[in-house]
Amino acid sequence: MGDYEKIAAYLFKIQNLVHLMKNCGETITKKIIIEKVMRTLAPHVVVAILGSRNVLTTKIYHLVGSLEAHK
Repeated sequence: MGDYEKIAAYLFKIQNLVHLMKNCGETITKKIIIEKVMRTLAPHVVVAILGSRNVLTTKIYHLVGSLEAHK
């Protein structure tokens, strides 16, 4: 499995968790999703992403693009 497939599978898991949480009545914003994803990443990856964009205003697909570029 290539890096793209690993990132795509990771994103799929995140999307499933978000949908489950929303179905349980949880209010999930894009900011919360980004913050939670950033907590799961290695520190050097977080530093690289933070240096390249404003994470609080970014979209999830931009974050995935940054992850793909980092790999």
